[in-house]
Amino acid sequence: MGTVLAQLREVAGPDAPILLGFDRGGSYPSAFTACREAGMDWVTYRRGALVATHGPVRRSWTVRDGRRVYLTLIDESIEITGYGTARQLTLIEDGLPVLQVLTSDTRASGAALLCWLRARWRIENLFKCASDHNGIDALADYVMTLAPNTALVPNPARRAARAVVTQAEQDLATAQRSLAQMLAGPGTPKQMNAALPGIHRTIAAATRELEQAKQSLAPIRAKLPANVLDPTPNEPAPGWNAAACRWSCGSLRSTPRLGSPSTSTATSPTPMSTARSCATYSTKAAPSTTPPPRSPSPWTDPTPHE
Repeated sequence: MGTVLAQLREVAGPDAPILLGFDRGGSYPSAFTACREAGMDWVTYRRGALVATHGPVRRSWTVRDGRRVYLTLIDESIEITGYGTARQLTLIEDGLPVLQVLTSDTRASGAALLCWLRARWRIENLFKCASDHNGIDALADYVMTLAPNTALVPNPARRAARAVVTQAEQDLATAQRSLAQMLAGPGTPKQMNAALPGIHRTIAAATRELEQAKQSLAPIRAKLPANVLDPTPNEPAPGWNAAACRWSCGSLRSTPRLGSPSTSTATSPTPMSTARSCATYSTKAAPSTTPPPRSPSPWTDPTPHE
């Protein structure tokens, strides 16, 4: 991680303030320490279950889309083993804690930090959808061609063979139950002895059918490339011989389209996040009570918080 942070510092400049936001997957003291040694602030979700809080519940606000957004927070300082002192923000909704965030930034308002961290999902979803549907990792142009779909899909032959095995198991269970029912029934010993050979033959036959069904199932692959089941090319693919990549966030289409971009029509944007925007929350939130940081942060909310 230190190498990546050093490269980021080289790109941003030696004096540029940086705030790194990442998910729980990177929420470890070693990552926090690496950020501190690189002279960068960080903000992330707390791993594991919510922990007990000891600070007062207060209001915090920030400005989004030209209007104030209020959140209810518990803003306190905590000690992290292997790192040291950090700031913990606990979001309160309907009187209960629902989310905890850790950060080294002690200047920005709690509401601003929570909004920035939530907005990180929009960026992640944007690039995920753009990679899945627009091929930005290999995009040369918006001109698309149809190619075979090689994605793995469930094999219907496997499903049918599994159904045969299930039926054979049920037939064997039925034959075995019939033996127990006959022995527990009201028949005389003579009647039971006469019925036993036929029941045993039925059980033996059901056992052989089950073994054959399992043997037939074993070599059948669970999944196959989609083009094996349907060889018709139906997967949009970038035109490799087209012009250089002209993708940008402002011109991204939500779904790839076939044909020249000059003749295609705009498509409706695909929602990139199902999470509520910070501007839609009606709860109130808490101001920071921690001391100023050792180094300034560029992410300080320009508007003071209560």
